[in-house]
Amino acid sequence: MTHPRFKNIASMQPEAKKTAITFHAKDDQPEIREKVFELMESFDIKVLIVIRSKADMAESAKANFKSLGTKLQQNAIYDDLITRVFKNLLHKADVINIAIARRSKAVREKALEQAINQAQKNFES
Repeated sequence: MTHPRFKNIASMQPEAKKTAITFHAKDDQPEIREKVFELMESFDIKVLIVIRSKADMAESAKANFKSLGTKLQQNAIYDDLITRVFKNLLHKADVINIAIARRSKAVREKALEQAINQAQKNFES
């Protein structure tokens, strides 16, 4: 925030409640992203990424709608990804710190907690 080239960027101002508070790659300028990614290389962390095929999800959603009459909700997709990514990981450490980006203004902590609990149950079974 004090770097001469970056200190006047709008997202670097605390009142903007953006990069000065929390970095988010899609919201930040390329130069800021590059600096943050360089810094992240020095962290002792593991990053997990889950990718879903939209075409497969669309087919599944169509079939679900046809048979059950229910539409696939965005939050359900997100919650399912959380369940899948943690399925085989929760038992490997005594303490796990999880940071999940917020998708919207809605409070989702309870739903995400349920998704993590479901992942644990899936592993145990």
